Amino acid sequence: DWIVAIGGGSIIDGTKVAWALYENPNFDLEKLKIPFSLPQLRKKAKFVAAPTTAGTGSETSSSAILTDIKVGNRFAVVTHDFLPDLAILDINLLENIPQNTVLIPSMLDALSHSLEGLVSKVQNKFATNLVSLAVQNITRSLKNLTLGNKNYIEMALIGSFYAGIIQNLNLVGPAHALAHNIPKIHHGIATGLLLPSTIEYFCKKDKLLQEKYNDLSNSIGYNNINDFLTEIYHVILKNLKFGIKISEHTKLNIREFDKYANNATKDMLAKYFPTDLTKDELLLILRNSY
Repeated sequence: DWIVAIGGGSIIDGTKVAWALYENPNFDLEKLKIPFSLPQLRKKAKFVAAPTTAGTGSETSSSAILTDIKVGNRFAVVTHDFLPDLAILDINLLENIPQNTVLIPSMLDALSHSLEGLVSKVQNKFATNLVSLAVQNITRSLKNLTLGNKNYIEMALIGSFYAGIIQNLNLVGPAHALAHNIPKIHHGIATGLLLPSTIEYFCKKDKLLQEKYNDLSNSIGYNNINDFLTEIYHVILKNLKFGIKISEHTKLNIREFDKYANNATKDMLAKYFPTDLTKDELLLILRNSY
């Protein structure tokens, strides 16, 4: 009667798809990549999601991210029926979470949900107004983490929950499109560490986007977006001994970068980028982040 997912984003996403196939055992798996192709759910069961990480936002999301092992990239299975009947945010489920391999990457993923969602072509006013709350909670959580203050867990959960709503309603951008197409890398590390270069590129290409980022930064106590990113990446993450370049976490085949950037231009998120980015521009974002 109830499908219950307790775990990180991969567990919750996998459970969503398992639930869909439990309800529709004869569904053609080739159609999973087509958004909203799944038949209606809840004919047999309802769905509960209890995250044990703070970042993916799967407990607020209409999608499930899967990996196509034949080609090595990720894709989204999308239906609004995936939104849980009940989401449980329990700080006790995060008590022993590994810091640098799980917690910080998932929080950086939530940060990228918020900051890419802020400027997406798709804008839901409710979600956009949650951005400052999400970023404030995530930033305070990271600061408390450097101080060894346990309050960081609750702030991280709330911030990532808000960020999940943002990415579900506003959608995300180049950091995620690239991350979806880079195999064998932690999703949160990819999105989080691609984010600064993505924002830098946005600000260079479009002054209105720069103003949006600066206005957000002002609202949470920073002079501008550069000051905010400097504190997060060069102060807080440095204090937490967390590398700010992808190469410090995962070694990638540089000869494959061109392919990753090209695939990112074909990602379904590409049409929602706030400004057009070519393959070569995406390639520069990836190189600068590596």
